[in-house]
Amino acid sequence: MQIQPLIWKYIGHSNCLWEGSTRGLLGHIRFEIAYTGESEIYSVQSDFRGIDNTTCAGVFNAKVKAQELLNSYAISLTIF
Repeated sequence: MQIQPLIWKYIGHSNCLWEGSTRGLLGHIRFEIAYTGESEIYSVQSDFRGIDNTTCAGVFNAKVKAQELLNSYAISLTIF
């Protein structure tokens, strides 16, 4: 399985600033980055049950964390 990078689209809503998705086998998994109300703290959420939600400082770090979560999930599929 080849891991594809997340493609980010700016949404601009308070509950979803950025939406990330990918193509291929994991194309059904979507990530959302939202502002938490705290200074420079963003939540990373997925619509997929097997991936935990988390918070990060800064939008760039949130995007990196979402990619790491997707990569970890993909690796766990190949192991099992």
